Amino acid sequence: MIIDLRDYTLKPGARDHFIERCETIIFPEQKRLGATILGSFHDAENPNGVVWLRAMPDMAERKRIMTAFYSKGEVWKANRREVNSWIVDSD
Repeated sequence: MIIDLRDYTLKPGARDHFIERCETIIFPEQKRLGATILGSFHDAENPNGVVWLRAMPDMAERKRIMTAFYSKGEVWKANRREVNSWIVDSD
């Protein structure tokens, strides 16, 4: 199993909006494509930080799911500008 640890620093005040958008739009679409969302978490030491975990069976499935979501998917195309506007760092 492949697990992606996604660690973000967001603009001040954006964390609740980011999590809401992920939980209501982004995560359901990634689940529909075959990913397993293991959870999202507030960073206890950073009021602008959020971490979430996503799992896929193997690298081939990860590539298929990520391509379907980010390159071909209408959900990401419709929401990426808003979601990306809240992100300061996604390293």
